[in-house]
Amino acid sequence: MGWMHFPGMAPLFDLILDCHGVLNTERVEAADADAAWRAGLMLHLGTLKGVVQLDEGDQPQGNPPASGS
Repeated sequence: MGWMHFPGMAPLFDLILDCHGVLNTERVEAADADAAWRAGLMLHLGTLKGVVQLDEGDQPQGNPPASGS
């Protein structure tokens, strides 16, 4: 089952990681983008390449958007 994000919760961010030339993501909850960067640096020093904030329209990873048919 995918993640659920409720109003009032901290925003969700994807950390973009370069693991030996392969890009991976890890989802974290943080107060803001700066906090997400700090968490990413503490967890993945040397492999963190970017941070992207998710919004309500984003789909959980691995699940394609539902079709209208």
